[in-house]
Amino acid sequence: VDAGADLVIGNHAHVLQPIETYKGVRIVYSLGNFCYGGMCMYENTTIIYRFEITVGPGGVTLGTADEIIPCYYWVNYCQPALITDPAAKQQGLDFMNGRIDKPKYVK
Repeated sequence: VDAGADLVIGNHAHVLQPIETYKGVRIVYSLGNFCYGGMCMYENTTIIYRFEITVGPGGVTLGTADEIIPCYYWVNYCQPALITDPAAKQQGLDFMNGRIDKPKYVK
C-alpha cells in the first residue's frame, strides 16, 4: 500500500484472516483453504472475495465495490460451497470484518 497498491490480496495461510483497510486500501490477508485437498481449519470456512472496479473514459477509476461471500470448504470435493444459513453467514462476515475472534459454526 505504501508503494502504491490499490488492492492487496494474500494467500497461503490456510486459515481465514480478517480483512483490513489501511490508508483507504483493502487488504485481504488470506482466503483460507479456498480450493485445497489438505486439512481444514477454522471450522472448514473460506470466502469468495469479489472486487469490482468501475473505469471511465481515459482509464480513470470512477469507483470500486467489494463483497465478502462466506463459504464452507468441502474437504472431499476440494471446492467452496456458499453458506446459505443467515446466522452462519453473518458470523463469517463478522469474523472477516474483525468483529469476532473466530466463526463458531461447523459444517
